[in-house]
Amino acid sequence: MPRTSARLQTETAAASIASPVQVIRSDDTRALSVSEFCDRNQIGKSSYFYLQAIGRAPKTTRVGRRVIIFPQDETAWRQSIQDNPLPASLRRAAEAAAQKEAA
Repeated sequence: MPRTSARLQTETAAASIASPVQVIRSDDTRALSVSEFCDRNQIGKSSYFYLQAIGRAPKTTRVGRRVIIFPQDETAWRQSIQDNPLPASLRRAAEAAAQKEAA
């Protein structure tokens, strides 16, 4: 059985326990207004307010008079629409936004 160097053993062990690194884009770290959220996800404001009325809009936070959506809330919303699809009219826009974000 061939003998491996200590360095190779260390690198192999480190590679086996290393966790994947999550890359966060700079534009993903700032909160979005409702208009920015709608633009980014390619849905109209009327669709956003429809989603809000049926309880399917992302969680929002009020800061003074502004309503903002944090990136983690947008991510959770996207996950929820993948798990429980939207009506067909809104599904196309949501899928297009997900493909655009992945590119």
